[in-house]
Amino acid sequence: MTHYSGVITHPVTIGRRDTIADGTSFGSSVVVRNCPGFVSFPDGTSFGSWVEVSDCPGFTWSEGCTFKGRALPSREIAEERIRKIAATVAAEPDRLHMGDWHCGTSHCIAGWAVHQEGAEGYALERELGGEGVGTRDAGLLLLGLEAAGKFYLNNDAALEWLKSKLVEADG
Repeated sequence: MTHYSGVITHPVTIGRRDTIADGTSFGSSVVVRNCPGFVSFPDGTSFGSWVEVSDCPGFTWSEGCTFKGRALPSREIAEERIRKIAATVAAEPDRLHMGDWHCGTSHCIAGWAVHQEGAEGYALERELGGEGVGTRDAGLLLLGLEAAGKFYLNNDAALEWLKSKLVEADG
């Protein structure tokens, strides 16, 4: 069991019994995988590099966190953006292409986040490094941590996840 606090400068994989203090700053990548009991990062956690939360069914949300100095979106805003993407690709599944950030009128999940924000989304993507890493990071800032854990799924799994977000909204 590791307790993380203060400024952490090395890559981290959070384990099932690890804990994180409020206000912890991660300067390198953070990965949380297969942690059923992990529900959120504490308020004030900051991320300077990639953060991924996947296969953590208890994960809900992380309010008050920042990524590369910018606030992560509120749950409501992120979920609205995700539902908008989900509605588009559920109606036209060929417009989801997880193998490319942007491919004509098709995009991956992160690419859709950038595209649906229009000029501001593409400006954010460029500011964060351009197509590729910039798309991924802009997607995280626009859609939040849960969605970022889905950026590398295959088309079928990504479409299934997006459709589940429409079902949640209707339920």
